[in-house]
Amino acid sequence: MNAVVFPSRDIAPAYRTTTFRLRNGESYTGIIAFESADGWIVQTGAGTTARVNSAEVISLQPGSVSVMPAGLLNGLSPQELANLYVYLQSLGAR
Repeated sequence: MNAVVFPSRDIAPAYRTTTFRLRNGESYTGIIAFESADGWIVQTGAGTTARVNSAEVISLQPGSVSVMPAGLLNGLSPQELANLYVYLQSLGAR
């Protein structure tokens, strides 16, 4: 529930974005989908990726904002929030 209410408070490593700044002035921000000795494949959107060559990178910085949008619960009544909480609790740990 905290992850839904405060999506950027504690971002799981698998969902943390990274910004790559390249020598040519370009930059890419996304989730690292694959890493090898010579570079990365970065998921920059729902259906888009970019190949980043490690020799071209001048800096990389982990993101501090979640890809899950803030405010997902805006507009819900207190009862609807309570119902969501009960539902999430019913799923149990996996």
